[in-house]
Amino acid sequence: MKFQTEVSHRIEQHLDGYAAATRYLTQINGEQIDLGLLNPENSDGLAQFLFKQVKTYNVGYILYGSKTGKFIASGYYRESKIPDHGNPDISLVLPDRYGNPDLYNYTTDTQGKPIKLFEITKNYQYQKEGWYTKSVETGKPGWSEIYQWETNNYPLAIAHFMTSLAISSVVLV
Repeated sequence: MKFQTEVSHRIEQHLDGYAAATRYLTQINGEQIDLGLLNPENSDGLAQFLFKQVKTYNVGYILYGSKTGKFIASGYYRESKIPDHGNPDISLVLPDRYGNPDLYNYTTDTQGKPIKLFEITKNYQYQKEGWYTKSVETGKPGWSEIYQWETNNYPLAIAHFMTSLAISSVVLV
């Protein structure tokens, strides 16, 4: 019984750590956008900024989605987990740059610069995903429902959102 209690306590601590980091990053990113310190129109700069946050904090993915169709994210897409090493990927939907709503996924160097395109997802509809729709619907900070990640291993995930401007997602494995 003592062992079971200790295991439960450790799992609870682990999940609390994920949740705290996610709430913190969501709040910070939203405030920086609101204050004009973080410019979502600078797609490359925002992608590198999110890359550095993912490398620094214990989160699986950080996402930005706009009402105009722009999506910028960084995280451990291919591995579907938070590794102790390796570089997060960068994912982009930039209709102004690419001329379409496709999702371009890149591997990155140690500075967060895209180095190799490894996948294109045609007509990516992030606006239909729960983390985005709930943020637009409520217009205030909150948590998404728990959902299954759409990559290999299909881990469970939960997202904390500020608004439709800054969304942080935790991948639970």
